[in-house]
This record gives sequence, structure tokens and C-alpha cells, in this order.
Amino acid sequence: MLSNIKQGVRPCSSFAHERFWSRGAILWGDAGPVRFSFRPTEAPGQAGTSVVSGPDGLRSEFVERLRGADISYRMALQLFVDEKATPIEDGAIEWTEQASPFTDVATLLIPKQDLDAVDPTEGAAVDGMAFNPWNAPEVFRPLGNLNRARKVVYAASAAGWVRR
Repeated sequence: MLSNIKQGVRPCSSFAHERFWSRGAILWGDAGPVRFSFRPTEAPGQAGTSVVSGPDGLRSEFVERLRGADISYRMALQLFVDEKATPIEDGAIEWTEQASPFTDVATLLIPKQDLDAVDPTEGAAVDGMAFNPWNAPEVFRPLGNLNRARKVVYAASAAGWVRR
């Protein structure tokens, strides 16, 4: 858990260079329970070493990056093996790659665009949205006690920060 906390407080130079993953399991249709990961396809390199600052620093950096190029991530899944190696109810236990290797399944491509040129009504609609993994069809629903707790917490949290 300490390594997760250290990872979460380290400086971030760009969302385009961050890896995103699920901590809890998700039902993935007929494939059953999985955990997923999105890995950037571009290596950080020298351009991604400076740390952005300010409350909108990461957004500004991402907007500027998208003006110049596409951003893409590889999506990979880890399949459920059993409750000992890949437990669903204990989100604190890592699903190791030895127990369940990641399998690439898709590429997420965010096309080059000018986000500042978005129609203001579309921007307002996006600002009014709240992330919640429970906004999914039943066959792709979150699983386990960690995700059941998130269902309540995300809804309560969104009520306080969604821009109106």
C-alpha cells in the first residue's frame, strides 16, 4: 500500500505519459472478471520531464499536446484466475503478471484536435459529467467490495464538484 501512495504523490508531467489501471475487478462480459490497464504508446522522452504547475496545469499541457498530435494508449486486460491469485473481494492484493499476464486488446486513440475550439455548449456538457465506473452496462459492471464502496462515494463526491 505504501508503494501505491508513493506512486500517487509523485510529480506528473503529462497525462499522455501516465499509466491508468483498475484497482478493483470489472466484469468483462463472457470473459468474466478482469482488471484493465491503459499504457501510453509514446515514451515520455525529454519532452515529458518538466512538471506542470497550477490548478489547470495538466489540462493545459494536454490541450497543447493534442493541438500537435494524436495521443494513444494500449488497453490490456488481466483475466481472473482464482480467489487466491486474483481475488475479487480484496482490492489490496495485486494481481501479478506471473499469475495473470496482461493481454493487449485495443488501442485508445484520442485524435489531434483543438479542445479550446470546442463549442461552449459541448464544453459545458462535459464539465457537467462525473466519472463513475457504475455508469456501465450490467455485463461490464464493477465487482467486489472496493467497487461497491466506490459506487456510493463517487456519487456523493460528484455532487460537490461537478461544474454547473
